[in-house]
Amino acid sequence: MGNKRLHINYRLFCLGLIYLYFGSMSILAIEPVVERVYVQIDKQVYLAGENLWTKLYVTGLKGEISLFSKIAYLELIGDTIPYVQQKIDVKSGIADSRIHLPVDIPTGNYRLVAYTRAMRNEGETVFFSRPVTVYNPFTVERIGYSQEEQNLSSADNAIVPLTSSVITSNKSQYSTREQGQISIHGLDKDAYSLSLSIAKKENLPGMPPLTIDDWKANIPKEQYLKVASFLPEYEGHIVLGSIVSEDQSKETFRRNIITPLIAFPGQGIRLFSGQIKENGEVLFFTKRIDGTHDVVSSALLFSEKLFRVDIQSPFATHSRTESLSAPVVSATLQDELLERSIGVQAMQGFYGDTIWQTSYEAPHVVNTPERVYKLDEYTRFTTMQEVITEFVLGLRFRKINDKRFLSSLTEERDGFTSANTLVLLDGVPLLDHESIYNYDPLLVESIELYRGKYLFGGQMFDGIAYFKTYDQDYKGVKLDPSSQLFTYRGTEPKSHFFMPDYSDPAKRASRLPDMRHTLLWIPDIQTQGQPIINIPFFTSDLKGEFIVTIEGLSKTGQTIRSSATFRVE
Repeated sequence: MGNKRLHINYRLFCLGLIYLYFGSMSILAIEPVVERVYVQIDKQVYLAGENLWTKLYVTGLKGEISLFSKIAYLELIGDTIPYVQQKIDVKSGIADSRIHLPVDIPTGNYRLVAYTRAMRNEGETVFFSRPVTVYNPFTVERIGYSQEEQNLSSADNAIVPLTSSVITSNKSQYSTREQGQISIHGLDKDAYSLSLSIAKKENLPGMPPLTIDDWKANIPKEQYLKVASFLPEYEGHIVLGSIVSEDQSKETFRRNIITPLIAFPGQGIRLFSGQIKENGEVLFFTKRIDGTHDVVSSALLFSEKLFRVDIQSPFATHSRTESLSAPVVSATLQDELLERSIGVQAMQGFYGDTIWQTSYEAPHVVNTPERVYKLDEYTRFTTMQEVITEFVLGLRFRKINDKRFLSSLTEERDGFTSANTLVLLDGVPLLDHESIYNYDPLLVESIELYRGKYLFGGQMFDGIAYFKTYDQDYKGVKLDPSSQLFTYRGTEPKSHFFMPDYSDPAKRASRLPDMRHTLLWIPDIQTQGQPIINIPFFTSDLKGEFIVTIEGLSKTGQTIRSSATFRVE
């Protein structure tokens, strides 16, 4: 290649090599990655419309932190039906998320199931599962049961005895909207990460809680498999697809015929190529795609046959298990349900978007442009042919067999390439260059040129031409028949727990109701070897007994758990 630069994402290239390695497992005996997951939650009983806060640990068979998988899957399942499904970024074996329980979810006991892609090689018997109780006050029908059933209302929610470390609060009783402090003593220097929750003691019946000690004592053993079918996600989320022909049949094809691509339109070039397996399955190795996006899938063709890429669900299919018994609701609990329901509605009504705070990672983009043409700085023409000819020195349209192609100036600037420029409109690949030739240039704000060779999958492109519209919404674009646009929910953005600050007397005197049932949730306390950690919090307008719970692991898998109580009057 001489002095020409080859633009490759080397980390994704390495993923491709690993795919080839794992893809040969039917021939080679390769030991699969073995992982386990534990999930802590902020409490045991919820109402429809509330937030369920989670903390995940990805570990090995002995509970030691695993640094391999970077994605975990979390599902709230009733029988075999998933009501909530999440993909969660894992960093250094730790992850957390917020599940907003659907307002129409029926009253019942559910399973919170978690796993990594690597765990699917062993089957769902090794998946993490814990029971969660949800009440929907608008659908509760089982009212008015026997005294024996009524006595179950709080019996299963006793505090678990201390097993390690000690929690203390600076007071045993607080008033409403008062600042308090939780102190965690006796931490081992090897403590890796702790999570802390402060929630009101339940009066509603719920399933017995699962503790980190329970989980550690019953970690599923390794399930032997001859072949590992699921490639671990050690870099980022693997988007799963399949190659389908125009007649919707999955047919045999050579891998060098098709180059599958997915693009995330918007700011910058976010384009990922796919690896095709023998059965037509496609793996797209992505990273930093949190949030919900428009996505375009394309099948770049080297034959007359028309193919497309259909995106598949990455979640496991769950078999039917023994149903959890329905929660018992007695007439004496109606007041509790009413107060809790009013609290949920009040928090959402008065605090609006404040309780839904999220943040997003900077997206993964390909390089920076060598040249940017801002078209408003030039005379505006009404055809793209005129724009390219008059202003953009690094591009030109060529006509081959009655079709127009966009060519890029070579790196040596001694001529133009052979018409295989990658053309993007707001990040959407336009495989048919006639689309950009006929596009209205008055909608385009700028044209960015990326000179050199770019490798995506098995296809080499001579340069990239990025056309950016004013609204970056690819207005009026006509996709190639082998491309399709859809919405894809990536990994969960970072959610931030909302807690009002009442250190200002004026805020404490505010008439806005504070009906927080969970006072505090901190999913990742980094101990950094400190023997004592102090954590401030504020009480809400709710009175009664509150339970403080910490759980955690050391790097070697030693469990940390402690709980304490205080009252608010």
